[in-house]
Amino acid sequence: KQALFQLLLTMLDEGDEALIPTPYWTTYPDIVTLLGGKPIFIDCPATQNYKLKPEQIAAAITPKTKVFIFNNPSNPTGMVYTKAEIAALGAELRKHDIWIISDDIYDKLVFNGHAFHHLLHTTPELRERLVCVQSISKNYGMPGWRVGMVAGPEGLIKQFLKLSSTSITNINNVSMAAAAAAFTGDQTFTDHAVTDLEKKRDLTLAALQQIPHINCPTPQGAFYAFPDISAHYGKSHNGTPITDDISFCTQLLEAHNLALIPGSAFGAPNSVRISYACPDDTLKKWLSRFIQFFKELS
Repeated sequence: KQALFQLLLTMLDEGDEALIPTPYWTTYPDIVTLLGGKPIFIDCPATQNYKLKPEQIAAAITPKTKVFIFNNPSNPTGMVYTKAEIAALGAELRKHDIWIISDDIYDKLVFNGHAFHHLLHTTPELRERLVCVQSISKNYGMPGWRVGMVAGPEGLIKQFLKLSSTSITNINNVSMAAAAAAFTGDQTFTDHAVTDLEKKRDLTLAALQQIPHINCPTPQGAFYAFPDISAHYGKSHNGTPITDDISFCTQLLEAHNLALIPGSAFGAPNSVRISYACPDDTLKKWLSRFIQFFKELS
């Protein structure tokens, strides 16, 4: 988050626009707004597998557009773009003189043998205006160490470092050593994590398939599922109406002590976010409560 904040502080002036596909990670629009910019949301619903299309970028670009923020694999949806999809986005982005922030922090958590593809792989000519953001939090399961990284054009990074020197300066030495150990140590840790997360993903999808009228595109990475539950809006639970994602999550919490994040937090109020990165026994118990809640609706 610090990296994203300082990058956008470096890039944005008052009134500049930032393109943000929805669903989005909650931090993106808040930082843009805090810095005086204007978030421009590009709707990518479940009906298009929560993925951005090149023509949507073309339609959203204005003379005030300064930056495009791209997260792949995605939080909150777990969707992963194919090489062809990345190449198509890159071909469109070549036409527009804007910054690109590529948030890649789940890049090793890709399922079913699929490869991770990057805009710099398919469209290397974007190199001079693309910035990669990384972290040890997700790929290495080390969120508490608070280590983030940025790679980009030298001129931009120099300005970025000026801001760092007057704010956080740097991370502490112990966290630096921990990050170095993660990068130079046994990388099969991630392979085992991916295998485990695939199984949890499949458990989650199998449970969702037992519930009528739920649309959940199959996640191909990260550790989230993002089902569209909007077909159940207008129903009631024990006489209390469910009108939106927030009332749904509130009643689920009160009835079954089960906490989900409403999709409106990610700009997608028809959905809810499920995180399945927990022990299997806990996940199975949680999913059974989720199924039971839908059976109680009327």
